[in-house]
Amino acid sequence: MTPHNPLQLIAKLLSFESGTTEATTIITKMLEEDWDHLVTTASHHLVLPSLYCKLQQKDVLSLLPKDLEQYLKELSAINRNRNKRLLQQSQNISNLLQAHGVEHAFLKGIALLIKGCYKDIAERMIGDIDILVAPEQLRRASLLLRENGYTYKTESFGSKYMPYHQDIRLLPEQNGLAAVELHRQALYIGYEAFLPTYSLLEHKRKGHTLHIPSSHNLLNHIILHHEVNDYGYLN
Repeated sequence: MTPHNPLQLIAKLLSFESGTTEATTIITKMLEEDWDHLVTTASHHLVLPSLYCKLQQKDVLSLLPKDLEQYLKELSAINRNRNKRLLQQSQNISNLLQAHGVEHAFLKGIALLIKGCYKDIAERMIGDIDILVAPEQLRRASLLLRENGYTYKTESFGSKYMPYHQDIRLLPEQNGLAAVELHRQALYIGYEAFLPTYSLLEHKRKGHTLHIPSSHNLLNHIILHHEVNDYGYLN
């Protein structure tokens, strides 16, 4: 393993299997050669906060240059605070949808935060809040959000004629950090049978008032979303 394989090194540092000894060896090696390249790569893949949290959990942060440690600490604190606000934003959306009887479940990154999958919520960087909605209630959900501080992103010419799994994207005008994406199905057209919407909603896990897919379906969606929607199967 060489510094020319930064993804492998990052994977090792993030791994649950590697401990303090292995992390120390990697950090020592990188400090001698090209630590900046590893940081740049981790930043590109949006895992810098996760890297900081893992190094903290493995008790090797003291090996880093002080300015780098401080930078990662501040970045992670910003992301932690942002995720707290995203959870509150999700709670507000859920309260609104439930009050009007809209069947829904949060997906992807926000669902993992809701489920409590991370020792530190700073680990996960989230762009949008993804929500699966019963197809016949999709427009109703969109209208409710538009009546409560969100703006509908104008459809493109093609979206009017070609069906797409992500139906509506709404941007917060106030009291929100992230855009909201409403989905009628979890996967692209042609693959929806792998994760049928009504099955996902029927077997959703009701955590307080924030609903997410069951553990089994959540894991399946994470895998299939990468393989299908992000074209991972091509590689």
